[in-house]
Amino acid sequence: SVALATKEMAAIVGSLQTAVSMLLSFYALQRIGWYWSVMKEGFIVQGRAHDLGMIAGAIEKNTEENWRSLYTFYRYIMLAFFFAFQEFVPKLRFVGFEPLHRCGLLEKEEAALLASAHRYPLTVVESWLAHWTQINLSGEARQQAFHALREYRGSLASVADWIDTRAPVSFESL
Repeated sequence: SVALATKEMAAIVGSLQTAVSMLLSFYALQRIGWYWSVMKEGFIVQGRAHDLGMIAGAIEKNTEENWRSLYTFYRYIMLAFFFAFQEFVPKLRFVGFEPLHRCGLLEKEEAALLASAHRYPLTVVESWLAHWTQINLSGEARQQAFHALREYRGSLASVADWIDTRAPVSFESL
């Protein structure tokens, strides 16, 4: 009778191992799928930044002033990217304007404007991007740039949505 009970217990454990293995593999696949969906959204933000850069690259670059203007546009794109992710990346969360100035992404006057703004820095930088586009591009390039800027702003705005999304069937919630 003890031998029979031991055999039955072994059979139950064997069947449970299969069920638990399947459950854990489904969980792992869900987590991996969630991770790649978050990564895909990040790639979309990056792609929209590239779209803007490619369109801005259409302006003539025959003077030092034109190159400076393009660098300003680059700074604005990078600042928008930075501010969109700042709240969600622990190492960036407490970075102030001074380090951004030191690394060349923000000028002192711009830092003062951002510090005194009643809106989020990202919103201000997005308006700078629109202003740059209005001043430096014309015709079809301007139209395409405003379309790309609208797409970029939309993808930046969605960062909070997809980063806050919890992974499915999280063990943290058990």
